[in-house]
Amino acid sequence: MSNPANAAEAFSAFQAHAQESEYAKIKTALLRFTVPGWSKRYPLEKRSSSQVMAKALHFLETISLQQLQGALQVQAEVFEKMAVSESNRRVFKSYLRKFLSWCEEQGWFDEATTRSLPNEIASQVPAKVAVQLNRFQSPKGVHKPLAKDLKLSGVPKKVNYALGTVAGDVINTRLAHQLDRLFQFMQQTLGLRPSTRENYRERLLQLLGWFHRYQGVPLDELCLESIVPVVKLKARMADCFKEDGSPDHNKFAIETILAAEGAMQPAQQTDHRLRQYLDFLNGSLSAKLKVLQACINTAKYLYSEQTSDPKQYQDVPMILLTRKLTRSLRQCEGKVAPRIPFEVKSVPWERCYEVVLQLKQEADTVVLYQVAPRRTGGIAASPRKETGIARSYLRFLLAALFVLIPPDRARTIRELELGRTLVWGCLQGGVILPPERTQTPSAARWWLHLQPQDYKTGDAYQTYWGELPNTDFGDGTYFYDYLDRWVTIYRPLFQPNHHRLLVKRNGEPLSRNGMNQSFRQCFFRLTGVPVTPKELRPMYVTYLRHKQANEAVLDAAACAMHHSRAMQNEIYDRQQLLDKQEPIHAFNQRLMTQAASTTRP
Repeated sequence: MSNPANAAEAFSAFQAHAQESEYAKIKTALLRFTVPGWSKRYPLEKRSSSQVMAKALHFLETISLQQLQGALQVQAEVFEKMAVSESNRRVFKSYLRKFLSWCEEQGWFDEATTRSLPNEIASQVPAKVAVQLNRFQSPKGVHKPLAKDLKLSGVPKKVNYALGTVAGDVINTRLAHQLDRLFQFMQQTLGLRPSTRENYRERLLQLLGWFHRYQGVPLDELCLESIVPVVKLKARMADCFKEDGSPDHNKFAIETILAAEGAMQPAQQTDHRLRQYLDFLNGSLSAKLKVLQACINTAKYLYSEQTSDPKQYQDVPMILLTRKLTRSLRQCEGKVAPRIPFEVKSVPWERCYEVVLQLKQEADTVVLYQVAPRRTGGIAASPRKETGIARSYLRFLLAALFVLIPPDRARTIRELELGRTLVWGCLQGGVILPPERTQTPSAARWWLHLQPQDYKTGDAYQTYWGELPNTDFGDGTYFYDYLDRWVTIYRPLFQPNHHRLLVKRNGEPLSRNGMNQSFRQCFFRLTGVPVTPKELRPMYVTYLRHKQANEAVLDAAACAMHHSRAMQNEIYDRQQLLDKQEPIHAFNQRLMTQAASTTRP
């Protein structure tokens, strides 16, 4: 029997070997409950007509044998979309597995898989072992390099010193209560977003850890006043009366002067300690500014009941001195070379597409292959665990969501919520509607729906709708295939109790540090450069400039990235000096060519 070229031919060959009653069940399992997952056309009727089944059988001609190997995953997606009962799921899953097992017995999957392996490895693959190259193991005894171990700035990595990161750390009751109240103050009074509040909280815990480990403050004495001492800002007339009960204006004047002097001295001491900590931190300008702003927010909270200027806090010396230090640091911005040059922490944008495709291949890998000298044939193959495949899907989606569309800010992608900021629906009359409320549910797409509080520049650009395209990968698979499987099959494996799209292994929402580390590690492993999500925005704009994208494309990119064209030009365009000079060199060459042609005899 010659090997089939596609799934339709394999199913036709299977018909000659199957019993009639069993064939009918397997046909239903494949055509009604699997093909819609590939075609994205889900039947609405309880029973499929012969015409619908004929179209599904014809569609199978477009499915390769390699795609057919993942049919069980596709079927599980269809079960979810069509809300199939558990009993029917078990029945039709078992029938589909019979067909796939028969194909595997014929050795068809072996050949389909082997064709995707390097030639020197494919020649060693034994018959009837469906395997793929194992890219996930390092040689025994070799430490796998990790992006988190790198410090591109050349500054040695500090040991953990933040409060709560070292065994034995205990946040005392008073400090815990203060941090909770400060968190509420930043939300209700200062109007800061959750991610911003959490960032400032991390900075304060680092500063408190420095006070404990390097300044000798005991754990049970740590409090917000360790950072910002609270003193009396001004005198109270109610405390300045003579013995006869009349106001003592002289005493009030003296008390006012003494209060001002008494407030300035602790403020100067705080300023000195902050400068010491910034020298210890030895971080980027951005990191230093965040520390200072966290201290200013803390001072606003601690002095909120004493200040007579609740908007600007101009009567709090500590805030004034910290703002002065902030201004002095900002004056250095642009005058000092960045600690890590852009070229060191970025790659050409084309490499980003390569990373996405490599991560996609890892997500497609359902069987691991490795050399095993003690095994017959010297090769061992084993199916991957579902949780392992799920983590590969997460890494792929994490990269794809930044690369397949103009890269958004990391916080926007990290906080995507199913049904709120990531919506499945149809565009009709300028409105996104649920598929079931439209006449063409098969036209549904994934959309980004961002309210002003969901992204950094939301106050300026307000509500945003943007399509998440169903990118064609050129091998018969599409981006929606992976996103749908993640939502319906793999994400539930981690048992999340929230609606965030991206989750950690324990089911909790993916954190800022978790996202950065995972993203950096993927790029470091595949390109040798630990690229962070933050670098993708200037990389993309620089790429558009290098490719001489027209104004319409640049306008569309600015819209999708939620910034102005001015910011696009000033902040994100890192086009190299030599690239920017290329047009004038070409222009001069044209002038020389014209001059030479006119003077030539």
